[in-house]
Amino acid sequence: MERLLKKKSIGVFSVFLLFVSCSINKTISEKNKLYIENIENNTNQPLITFTLNENINRTFIEYPGFTLTKSKEDADFILFLRVLKFERIPIFYDKEKVDDIVGTKYQIEYEIEIKKEKNLFNKKLKESISTSISKEYKEEKVFSQISEEISKKIYFEILKFKK
Repeated sequence: MERLLKKKSIGVFSVFLLFVSCSINKTISEKNKLYIENIENNTNQPLITFTLNENINRTFIEYPGFTLTKSKEDADFILFLRVLKFERIPIFYDKEKVDDIVGTKYQIEYEIEIKKEKNLFNKKLKESISTSISKEYKEEKVFSQISEEISKKIYFEILKFKK
């Protein structure tokens, strides 16, 4: 008899948790709709725009708390992103051939602007990543890695601004 009562209690509690979690997720997504403005790129690296756009969208889809929207009118938050500077700085040179770079650091400076109704948040940020280019250098992979880091920073900046 006790086992049956425990099983029923666990079942009722599980159903209760399911409804509570569904209503919390619905409330979060309804209140935090995000519109992402086209990325302004002031550098000569068009690939960074593509990878940033892809990674920002993926981050806000995968992480909780926001729903992407296609119109500014429906959005609670509007995100503007400007890529201000992108440079590659050689770190290590090949000992035998002084002209061959085997290690490099990429630095990117960008500015984010977040609007929520009449409130405005603006911040300049910098990201850098070091990579080896001696064996297998794939520019797309480097840009994707940088974009992923930037996307996560933007996500957490919006979370801070939201509070």
